[in-house]
Amino acid sequence: MQPAAATALTNIRISAPKLSPKLRKLAAFILDNPEETTVMSVEELTAKTGISVATIYRFCRELGYKTYSHLKLEIAREIDAESTMVARDEPKASVVANRYSEFRRSLVDTRRMLGQSDIEAVADLVMRARRIMVVGSAVSGVAASFLHYKLLRAGIPTHLPKDMSVASVIVSGLDRRDLLIAFSASGDTREIVELALTAQLAGVSVVAITGNRKNAMVDSAHINLVAVSTETLVSEGIGTSVISQTAVADSIYETLYARNPAVRDRVKTSAEAVISRAL
Repeated sequence: MQPAAATALTNIRISAPKLSPKLRKLAAFILDNPEETTVMSVEELTAKTGISVATIYRFCRELGYKTYSHLKLEIAREIDAESTMVARDEPKASVVANRYSEFRRSLVDTRRMLGQSDIEAVADLVMRARRIMVVGSAVSGVAASFLHYKLLRAGIPTHLPKDMSVASVIVSGLDRRDLLIAFSASGDTREIVELALTAQLAGVSVVAITGNRKNAMVDSAHINLVAVSTETLVSEGIGTSVISQTAVADSIYETLYARNPAVRDRVKTSAEAVISRAL
């Protein structure tokens, strides 16, 4: 059962002196980097600290948390609660300015992480694919819907299943001639990870659009495009992941538009169709 009396970080702080040297090292890292910890996978934490996955899970159990994800969630809740208390004391204009600063920072960081060669490679996969499926769950579904719409405007048919059972059926019928583009801010959403793995085993090209370089989807993806987000487990949905993912999606579309006269012609035709229906 998770501790109720103390917050997660306090629990770590008061427990650290009684832990083994390796666990104290891990505790020190988490206390020094609580926000970073909440967005790191267990593999990333291992790479950062040099502490094994098994030891990280032992650390969680000794502190009363079932898994590393449970620990991250409690830390994220604590950070979010502190941020909320600060926001209540700040003028509303300041809160809005801070939010837009987060959006801008996410976009700048995403631009730094994006390689033009990767975007070009994704554009190549889109143009060669017989069938394309785009998926995303929760808030990542917003960016998936945006890319789906943009590709349709470019005359490139895509599937965008909202139901993951339907998505599984579609993926099971894909092969090496096809393409799966999967959005997941964490890269660890089970249903999306399973779809990517199924697609990979069938020889389908997989493009992952995730929030970090190391996550569960990376092994199944031919290309992983990083859309940087400042969100935590608790603050998921504030918008930074959607904005970054949408920027990546639009980069794919703009590359297709710039490179292909046929795409530009289709966009012009679809725009005329839209305009003709306007009042």
